[in-house]
Amino acid sequence: MEVVAAGGIEVFLGDLNVSRDAVWESDLGRGYWLGAILDGTVSVEQNRFGRTCWEPGSAVAFHTSETIQAQHRAVKSGILSAVFVRIPDAGLDDVLGEDGRRLLESDQSCCLDPCPGVISAIAWQMRASTLTGVARRCFLVAKALECVAQSIQQAESRCPLRAVVPQTYTWSARDIERFYAARTILLGALASPPPITELARSVGVNARKLSDGFRDLFGEPIYAYVKSRRLEEAKRMLEAGEHSIGHVARTMGYQQRHFSTEFRRRYGVAPRTLRAKRSRSADD
Repeated sequence: MEVVAAGGIEVFLGDLNVSRDAVWESDLGRGYWLGAILDGTVSVEQNRFGRTCWEPGSAVAFHTSETIQAQHRAVKSGILSAVFVRIPDAGLDDVLGEDGRRLLESDQSCCLDPCPGVISAIAWQMRASTLTGVARRCFLVAKALECVAQSIQQAESRCPLRAVVPQTYTWSARDIERFYAARTILLGALASPPPITELARSVGVNARKLSDGFRDLFGEPIYAYVKSRRLEEAKRMLEAGEHSIGHVARTMGYQQRHFSTEFRRRYGVAPRTLRAKRSRSADD
């Protein structure tokens, strides 16, 4: 485990070779925590937030004013790779200011996927860095602050200085693994997702349980989640300049006119406008 500390920020990067069903415990100190799983799958049970299951692409953020005991269980054998950031309680005012501290202290929930895709992307940049010495410390702390900024911006946009009832899942570890398996199936079939009844049957639960559990874990009903991921992937493809708008629409399971309407409603810009900006940037 590599630990870097500077400017009131602590960064933890590590790879752990684990065997399936291996169990270990850790204490999470007071402060604001933000992290992402890059490789591997682990079930985590905390005395405050209950049980969750993290897989590659999962991100989590929470503030705690007391030490939390956590028990981890490896869901599969192999490398478990993660990046975590902590701002200790004593440093919150220095790093985030009084308003930032008040925002975090008003939110006593554990937010899974606090900023879908963005946190994981930044975490991969941190993990892949080949810088050394002082340059590496500066880079990692700067990226850690970028993660924090993205997470807090989204928290503020949802409800500034809100008071939230702690979110505790009542699902078993096996149920959570099934919900994540369903998400994996959906992400592999964004253009043509299976009906909920078929999806539920494929992971071994009933449709009602899957719908309720999926919404609890991922914050959206199943097809709203699929729609969000479709549009995010379409935006990525357009920004990369890989394909025509028609091809992107078909790949994501849309008719082109419907795609343009949904894209503009989500991002406030038409696909052709975004693609035109990308083309001008490439020419420059």
